[in-house]
Amino acid sequence: NPAWNPDGTLLAMGSSGQIFTINVTSLEPACVDTNSLFQLTTEGQNFFPDWSPNSEWIVYDSNLGNQSSGFYDLWIIHHDGSSKKRIEANHVGSRIPNWSPDSKHIVHQRTIIPGTGAPEIFVVDTSGYNPIRLTYADQEADMYPRYSPEGNRIAWFAHRETSSGNWAMNVWIMNSDGSNPKKVTSDHAWRFDWSPDESQLVFLFWDTLIERPGNGELWLINVDGSGLRQLTHFKDNSS
Repeated sequence: NPAWNPDGTLLAMGSSGQIFTINVTSLEPACVDTNSLFQLTTEGQNFFPDWSPNSEWIVYDSNLGNQSSGFYDLWIIHHDGSSKKRIEANHVGSRIPNWSPDSKHIVHQRTIIPGTGAPEIFVVDTSGYNPIRLTYADQEADMYPRYSPEGNRIAWFAHRETSSGNWAMNVWIMNSDGSNPKKVTSDHAWRFDWSPDESQLVFLFWDTLIERPGNGELWLINVDGSGLRQLTHFKDNSS
């Protein structure tokens, strides 16, 4: 789960439950300075780092202090490893944070009822206060929220029942206040990201139930659900 800092000079990433950064020396071709690898965390299990817009801070989820329960809270740490602090502790499970482009909020997934409820999408301010719940799917999971580049919309994974009676992951979008939620993909969409102009989403198509054309490939779709097209053809090239 690597995360670029805003100017593309650093990567934050997780390995063996700890957060690291590394300098990026070139994008084309991609190249990193292995001597610059720097470990930020040393305790607990820490995952899903994301940068503040000014590249000074990294937000991540951690079970530090909750190892016996296994629950995760939101933490921030300065990029030099100093000033680590827990900013949000509901002790039921807050994970996969994403910093808003205006630096004011952090969106994340949160388990409502430990052990029984599916995660929902919440937003807090950067001090961890003033939580606002954005989704209300109850037992249907909402996960992995990501702000659009301008910050006016949020995309996320939603696990819903399909017309065939199966369950599938799809990408949805909504306004940053939780209004106007809309399904974008038509089933079995996984990892995604926004285009810089917010008009499209790239995602991994993966049907876990049956082998289908385009499985395991990257696809592109307009945010209104139109213009679906396959970007990669790795399986075709290997045959």
